[in-house]
Amino acid sequence: MSEKTGRVHWNGWQECVKKICSIRFAGAVVLMTALVCAIASGIDRVMIDQQEWITPWMAPHFFDNKYFATFYGFIVCYMFSDVPFMNRSELCFALRKGRGIWCMEKIFAVIMQAFSLTVLTFAATVLVFVPRLHFELDWGSIIDTMAYSENIWEYNLISNPSSVIMEKYTPLLAMLLCFLLVWIISSVIGLLMFVLSLYTSRMAAVSVAAILTGMNLSEAKFITSSWLPYVTPFNWCRLGLHNEPVFLDTHYYPSLWFCLGLCGIMIIFTALGIMLRSRHMEFVWNKEE
Repeated sequence: MSEKTGRVHWNGWQECVKKICSIRFAGAVVLMTALVCAIASGIDRVMIDQQEWITPWMAPHFFDNKYFATFYGFIVCYMFSDVPFMNRSELCFALRKGRGIWCMEKIFAVIMQAFSLTVLTFAATVLVFVPRLHFELDWGSIIDTMAYSENIWEYNLISNPSSVIMEKYTPLLAMLLCFLLVWIISSVIGLLMFVLSLYTSRMAAVSVAAILTGMNLSEAKFITSSWLPYVTPFNWCRLGLHNEPVFLDTHYYPSLWFCLGLCGIMIIFTALGIMLRSRHMEFVWNKEE
C-alpha cells in the first residue's frame, strides 16, 4: 500500500484466486464434470469390444456436439452469475483502490476464471478415460471407428467424433484451437454479463447470456435465418462447422478466424464499456448481494 495515497496497488491475481476458490466456481466444476461424464458414457464399451484404448483428443469432438456446447455455456453463465460483483465486502476495496483498478481486477479475474474452467474441462475430457488411455499423435483407431463406423449406433453414444474435424485438423491443432475458442468465448460471455449488469441489472445480464447460449439449440432455424450462426457464441466452439454450408450451399457457418476476431473485438469493447460505466455511475453496494 502506498503511504502517501493510502491506496492499494493492482492485484488481479489475488482477485483471480478468490474467484477460483469460491463456492460458485466449485459448483461450476462439479456441473462440468457431470457433463463430461455424461457425454463420455458408452465409449468404454466401444474400447472393450475393439480391444483398443482411446487417445486423449476427444475434447474438440465433445464441443462439436451442440448439446454439450450449449450446456457448457449454461455452466459458464452460472459461474458468472454473481455480476456485477457489488456487495458490501467489495466497497472498501473499491474505495481504497479506486474504481479503475477495481474494474481492471474484475475484468482480469473474469478472463482467468474462464481460463481455469477451460483447463479443468479439457483435463476432465482426458481423465474421464483413465486408465483406458493411449497416447499417440494421431487420432487413434477408436476415434476413427466411432467417426466412420456404420454400426456405431448400436452403442447408443450421446456424441460421435466429427469426421469433418478429423479431415481438417491434426489432433494437436484441433485441441489448441478448441481450447482457445472455449476460453475466449467464455471470457466474452463473462464480460458481456458484467457490462450489461452495470448498465441494467444482474437479472437482465444473466437472461441475455442464457438466451444467447440457448439459441445454440435452434439449429433448424439456421437454415432460414442466415444471421443466426453469427450470434450464437458457443456454436463457434464447434470446429466441425466453420466454413461449412448450413443448407444446400445457400449460406455458410462463420469461419474460424471470423469467430476469433469477433471475440477479440467484443472483449475490447466490453472492457471499455465496463471502465466507462464505472466512472459515471453511482454504485449501490447493497443492491447485489
